[in-house]
Amino acid sequence: MPCHQVGPYDGLVHYVLGSLRYWYDRSKVDFLNSNLATWDDDAVSGALESAAFWVKGLASSTRQVFSNFLIVVSWSKIPSNWQMHGFDRPIYTNVVYPFPINPPYVPSDNPTGCYRKTFRIPTEWKGRRILLHFEAVDSAFFVWVNGVLIGYSQDSRLPAEFEITDCCYPCDSSKENILAVQVLRWSDGSYLEDQDHWWLSGIHRDVLLLSKPQVEVKLDISNNFEDATLARLTMEATLYDNTWWYACGNNEGKVDLSSYDALHLNLRSPSIGSDGFHCYIFEGTLERPKLWSSENPNLYTLVLVLKDASGDILDCESCQIGIRQISKAPKQMLVNGLPVVIRGVNRHEHHPRTGKTNLEACMIKDLVLMKQNNINAVRNSHYPQHPRCWATSMLDRVISMVERDKNHACIIAWSLGNESGYGPNHSAMAGWIREKDPSRLLHYEGGGSMTSSTDIVCPMYMRVWDILKIAKDPSENRPLILCEYSHAMGNSSGNIHKYWEAIDRTFGLQGGFIWDWVDQALLKMDSDGQKHWAYGGDFGDTPNDLNFCLNGLTWPDRTPHPALHEVKYVYQPIKVALTENTVKVIRSINNTNLISEHVDDTITVRKQNWQIKINTQTGTIESWKVGDCSLINQGIIPCLWRAPTDNDKGGGPSSYFCRWKDALLDNLIFLTDACSIRELSNNMVQVKTVYLGVPKDQNTDHESENPSHILCRVDVDYCIHESGDVIIDYKIKPKDDLPPLPRVGVVFHIEKSLDHVTWYGRGPFECYPDRKEGAHVGIYGSNVRDLHVPYIAPVECSGRADVRWVAFQNSNGFGLYASIYGTSPPMQMSASFYGTAELETATHNHYLVERDDIEFVKNWWNCPFDNYNDYWV
Repeated sequence: MPCHQVGPYDGLVHYVLGSLRYWYDRSKVDFLNSNLATWDDDAVSGALESAAFWVKGLASSTRQVFSNFLIVVSWSKIPSNWQMHGFDRPIYTNVVYPFPINPPYVPSDNPTGCYRKTFRIPTEWKGRRILLHFEAVDSAFFVWVNGVLIGYSQDSRLPAEFEITDCCYPCDSSKENILAVQVLRWSDGSYLEDQDHWWLSGIHRDVLLLSKPQVEVKLDISNNFEDATLARLTMEATLYDNTWWYACGNNEGKVDLSSYDALHLNLRSPSIGSDGFHCYIFEGTLERPKLWSSENPNLYTLVLVLKDASGDILDCESCQIGIRQISKAPKQMLVNGLPVVIRGVNRHEHHPRTGKTNLEACMIKDLVLMKQNNINAVRNSHYPQHPRCWATSMLDRVISMVERDKNHACIIAWSLGNESGYGPNHSAMAGWIREKDPSRLLHYEGGGSMTSSTDIVCPMYMRVWDILKIAKDPSENRPLILCEYSHAMGNSSGNIHKYWEAIDRTFGLQGGFIWDWVDQALLKMDSDGQKHWAYGGDFGDTPNDLNFCLNGLTWPDRTPHPALHEVKYVYQPIKVALTENTVKVIRSINNTNLISEHVDDTITVRKQNWQIKINTQTGTIESWKVGDCSLINQGIIPCLWRAPTDNDKGGGPSSYFCRWKDALLDNLIFLTDACSIRELSNNMVQVKTVYLGVPKDQNTDHESENPSHILCRVDVDYCIHESGDVIIDYKIKPKDDLPPLPRVGVVFHIEKSLDHVTWYGRGPFECYPDRKEGAHVGIYGSNVRDLHVPYIAPVECSGRADVRWVAFQNSNGFGLYASIYGTSPPMQMSASFYGTAELETATHNHYLVERDDIEFVKNWWNCPFDNYNDYWV
């Protein structure tokens, strides 16, 4: 237990005016303006102010805490992380510790932040206890009041509370109290906080003064759901400082319970306990209560009032309570006796401008976005979030977490941590929680996700066929909920519908939590004044894990990624199916003649106001014009490569990306092996071309004579009709030993002025063959620039699935139309001002430079972005 702390804090919301007036200060949030407040400059200006001062190491800071030269700052600048103000530097790592691993020791070069604040005790607090409450400080801190060391605490995500009554000047004193805080970046507790997010330091949650009477009340509420019409509540109210209480002759505490529909609640108070422990147990019954659930989160407001013998109010506490029961059945987790499906997401606390300091408006925005997209559960990863030998350290943290949050009905399971192995300390934590709070389930993935310390089989990134095996295993009686799946890094989350097909159809599968909610990028300004999203290494931080912090369904400013539309669709609780009707359109053509002219290495096919030039050496269309409007300015050639996604790279040597690189697919060029052109009639010209795909670094004059260098053969047949239609038939034969190809398609380079695109297919947002369930088929329009999806670290993007036809037009309506033909299935298409090579090499979106044309790719095959064959294991 941190020295001089008063104990784990319950975090009860003080709704009663009599209780609220004893908070020194408590900020409010305007729910109506929460969207604006999240990003408005004025709203975050306080959090973007710096601390009083920052020093590189601990040794020089202690003597400065009480220095007369230390600037006394307004604590409107707190909470904050000092790295967000240019002091020290942010560090992002996933599993690598940013300091030498030598527990329990930490570096002597230990960045330290020092804060000082003056305050006076309000007159109405006279004779009362004064408590100093820190909601969270990273990673450890010392506290002084008027030069007296009050205590020390660590655990960067849970509160610490100190009694400072005897150290404060009286209310009627002319002296101001001086509060000084010294915060250390590293402590031995940092070994327990390697949690795949930014390492940021400082007082990052609220600091509060709280006044309580010499006798106070604290609540511990349990709900015992018995049937649909009856709920039994048990409240334990403990009197603190009982000696003072009984010396005054007071021996009665009265309890009131107020609720909008619980007007006749009878409570009984058992006799007072013996052996000096004075604890009241109140029990009562609510008839036909409104039950809490994720769909209908009904809450009651409980108010407990402590009065003295004359009826004066000494203390009061209140909190919102929900009546519900969490229980288990074979292969099921039940809420109020009914199985639930977890349509979940993992959430780190993150703001791109304030770091780990959460604006309440940003929390509201997150929750609203989640509800709008059918998300019904959040896994707090990997620490208790804003309340709003290691055995004792680990127990201390889990006890504080449970004590702080035990009265929140929305918490249905406790977690023992994340990816921290498994051993007797975890068993000890599980044992304590099960004894303290048997009303909830336990979750812990470590040790294989199936240990005795977890009530839920909770694997991460397990494949569909493997979760089906567990669900169908008669020896496993627990429900399966994926604690992490569908790794949403960059352009990803493919095949999530495969999981939900299995979840919807299989008893024992109850959902999962997508990794994760928000891209954890920080706002950074370059030397030229340009702002951009920054990730690991962008601050000169070493070691770092680069862009592995960009796993979100939203950008840092909470703009949804296209994948969130797919999530919304597969997460929809009510599904509708409709048999698709096929509409076939037959178009007639004119019977006028087609003219073909052969000059040097090109053939020009023209009629009336259009012409197409074909290179007879390469067999490609070099240009295509309608009147004076150019449509295509480079040849239509095969395309098998894409800008790799983050999931393509996941898994090291076994990843798709490494297998593609080993096969030299990233340097593939297409050489013309044969080309023939002929006029089939005066209505059509046919061009037949054979391409050989060879690695660029093996390009010689004799590739076709060395079969070992040839990775694929592509046969292309162009038929140019007098109507201006060009029908292209592709046949590809890759080598048998190649891995699954990144894509199979063709690439066009279209005149840049044809930037208005209309398509008949899925949309309107980005979608791909394995991430399209939430995108409806229709006719959509957009500017090419708006098709680009600005993933912070650029990857393949801007795709649209199941496209029947697409048209590119300029401002005058001239343009290019492409559609499927004959029995060809709908195609995957993408169009961008950024080429594949540009997307692959740029490390940040703002480094991309637009091309002089539009790169348009039509795919017949696209390697999944998937987590169905996920390599993040």
